[in-house]
Amino acid sequence: MLKKIGSRLRRDGIGATFKAVHGFLHHQWHAWRDEAMDRRYGIDTRGIVEANEVDCIGEHGTQSNGHEPIQRLLFERMLDAAALDYAACTFIDFGSGKGRAVILAAHRPFHRVIGVEFSSALHAIAESNVSRFRTFMPTCVDIELRCEDAATTDIPPSSLLCFLYNPFGEVVLQKVCRRIFESFVAHPRQISILYRNPVCHHVLDECSFLRLTLATPDFRLYQTHP
Repeated sequence: MLKKIGSRLRRDGIGATFKAVHGFLHHQWHAWRDEAMDRRYGIDTRGIVEANEVDCIGEHGTQSNGHEPIQRLLFERMLDAAALDYAACTFIDFGSGKGRAVILAAHRPFHRVIGVEFSSALHAIAESNVSRFRTFMPTCVDIELRCEDAATTDIPPSSLLCFLYNPFGEVVLQKVCRRIFESFVAHPRQISILYRNPVCHHVLDECSFLRLTLATPDFRLYQTHP
């Protein structure tokens, strides 16, 4: 590391080198902080999985955007922004990957926590992580992991907090929104959708049963009309 810094100093000068070192240390600090839960429970929710590395098959196999674990403190801010009655609400993560968001959500008093993932490899890792987590938190809320296509999974009739970290493209997102709408019509209730990295936010913007209640550079919050 010192050799690299010395080489950078000679090539780019003090200002550029300081900026590069600061950026590197900032990234390392955030990574260390985000992995605190993994260290605590002896689990592994780390790492980015590119779309071409995901073992997704079936109709929507090419729609995956890969997997990246949610940043812990950002996730906590997102949950706080939703301002929900947790005890009456089911949390459902569409594209739950290795289970980080599911396990983080299980620290809150949700009625139930669900993770939906159509990669069998990522689903297996999530199952191992949740099993390990339960040894430390045996009285936590009920956690259900589904190895299913998000476009066809059943939507619980309870109040919902739906979480998406840009898990798939527009085609699947439209189908997920349609299933949520059909469930809402059958069982009118409070439904909130937290959309991290909202690349396809126009899909939710066009949903007549939803309204945008918060938009930040990192995420958007949509909720059903009263």
